[in-house]
Amino acid sequence: MDIITFEVITARLDGIVREMENAVFRTGYSTIVRESHDFSCGILDAKGRLVARGSHPGHMGGLPVSIQG
Repeated sequence: MDIITFEVITARLDGIVREMENAVFRTGYSTIVRESHDFSCGILDAKGRLVARGSHPGHMGGLPVSIQG
């Protein structure tokens, strides 16, 4: 994959994660979510590898492990 295609795909995935975070914030009833924004979103591939992460990367450490069976 060439660098231009890579950057276009990366930018789109990052945009999707931002949209996910906005949706969680708008619909979340938890005080933690609404007041401290203490949550994050991410996109994983079919093998459970993180391909795009949200604004709080500290939350992403356990995400790949949590989906593996």
